[in-house]
Amino acid sequence: AELNRRWLCPALFHGAQAHVGLTLSGEHVYVATAPFDAPPKLVRLVLHTGVVVDEHQAVEPASPPAQWPSAWRSDFYWDDGGDNVDGAYLNPEAEELVRRSAPFAWIRAEDTRIEVTEDDVIIRGPRGLHALTTNVFAPLPADALVLDDGSIVTLKAVDADRPAPRHKRSRDGGSVVAPCALVGVRGLPPVERHLEASLCHDRGVERTARDKVGNKRRSAVHSNMLVLDGGDIIIAASRGVVSRIRRDGSHAWQARRGPHWKHRDFGGYVIRVETGVLVVGAAEARLYDVENGALLAHVDLPAFWDDERVQQAPVVSERGDVVLVATQFQTVALKVKVRRDAGAATAKLLVLALAAGAGGLV
Repeated sequence: AELNRRWLCPALFHGAQAHVGLTLSGEHVYVATAPFDAPPKLVRLVLHTGVVVDEHQAVEPASPPAQWPSAWRSDFYWDDGGDNVDGAYLNPEAEELVRRSAPFAWIRAEDTRIEVTEDDVIIRGPRGLHALTTNVFAPLPADALVLDDGSIVTLKAVDADRPAPRHKRSRDGGSVVAPCALVGVRGLPPVERHLEASLCHDRGVERTARDKVGNKRRSAVHSNMLVLDGGDIIIAASRGVVSRIRRDGSHAWQARRGPHWKHRDFGGYVIRVETGVLVVGAAEARLYDVENGALLAHVDLPAFWDDERVQQAPVVSERGDVVLVATQFQTVALKVKVRRDAGAATAKLLVLALAAGAGGLV
């Protein structure tokens, strides 16, 4: 086998860009950059030569203030949101765009995605959905999951650095949901509280004054989630808690002492495999039973460096029995084995191989 470089494209985006997405369609390569503080930009290249065909800068049209009293404001979207975000949905095409695209798989703000259809190119970035050909913008919160159950429900994990906003109708200016909770609001824009569920304990949702949200005691809470068929959510919090939450916000089960991780962008991945749900943290992987949350298997990841971190979502083989976990220094292959005795299932996670993955240590 051979791997040869066919072409090298010059820098498409001058300056550092936070989020970049790439996809192939037909004879073209689509590359998008989607920062937090500006609309995304799309560049189209010829697949076989790398020549730039065209560039397209998305536009967020100026929106009048919303005509309804939304209970959730800019913190639920981004810092420069607010009335203009709500007002974008005065355009009926914005809600139609969301409904065509729902339900979304879990996407972190860093995981920009591009969808190429016959009629349009749609970028899902940290500011929402941008349909470039029809020039439609639908604001959606970053790090959010949207479910379509007749009416749109937006789910957002409340992490340490992105707390949920206060409820505007609160008499004292509003309390907020403390980090380590799942918040769901209904409507476009979100105007109705739908559910709140704890990710770190099952006794209820913590609340705190707004000026205490960022205290050090709660500074290490991050989360990732996965939606199951039927709408239930499997979500892992960096404190080592894994939960299955029903669509009404109640807990189906909650498991403790699971994988931990520190940085929100590395670790804590939740992967559906045929035998259960695999959670990959900074130093270990654990396999849980989907139905009852029982721990089926666990294995330590062979991390050799203090700053070694899982760099991206693990890749699952077509058969679902091998999971590739990549750090900046190596690739680890996990083999999932299941044995059934008298109706009971037991599982093993085995480290198959290690492949050097770094040309130098940086």
